[in-house]
Amino acid sequence: MYIIGLTGGIASGKSSVSNILKQEFKANIIDLDVVAREITTKNSLAYTDIINYFGPNILEEDGQINRKKLGKIVFADRDAKKKLEEITHFRILEILENRLDQAKKNNTKLIFIDSPLLIETNWHNKVNEVWLVYVNLETQISRLMERDTISYEDAIKRIESQISLEEKRKYATVIINNNDSFEKTKEQVISSYKNTYNLIKNHKL
Repeated sequence: MYIIGLTGGIASGKSSVSNILKQEFKANIIDLDVVAREITTKNSLAYTDIINYFGPNILEEDGQINRKKLGKIVFADRDAKKKLEEITHFRILEILENRLDQAKKNNTKLIFIDSPLLIETNWHNKVNEVWLVYVNLETQISRLMERDTISYEDAIKRIESQISLEEKRKYATVIINNNDSFEKTKEQVISSYKNTYNLIKNHKL
């Protein structure tokens, strides 16, 4: 089974690329953002540990974790971010490994791991290729401010909580430049997928 790690930075457009892969090719994608939400819903695996550490102020009225409130804390405090990662990452990895094992049993030829923290968590060592969705810093800041309705300062804090896109370029097999139009991004995604698919087919990987 050939595994591609799809990553980027906050507001770089990784979700758009993932959607293109699903719509154009019905690609098999394990979305680790979705897994992270699954393990932090009320009464799930990481929920109790998170509440015990961060307190009940991060909860909605229905008892679910308010991800924006939690995010504001961890983006401003490295120790809090580290603690959240200690609670969640090993659980996410366990689910990822189970789903990869199941995909192998199903004779899946090509699968994507969609993760914003692919490099930070060293999960890039588990893949055959790394696809990086790239934008320049100015575009990233602007899109993040608009998307989340936050200040310039808050946008910088969130971006700096991750490895920079410039640093992530060093790990990338394929770079999807998302600075321009959606159509240009789509063309790159389609071309990159076809190139990899042909590689797998021709070499029987």
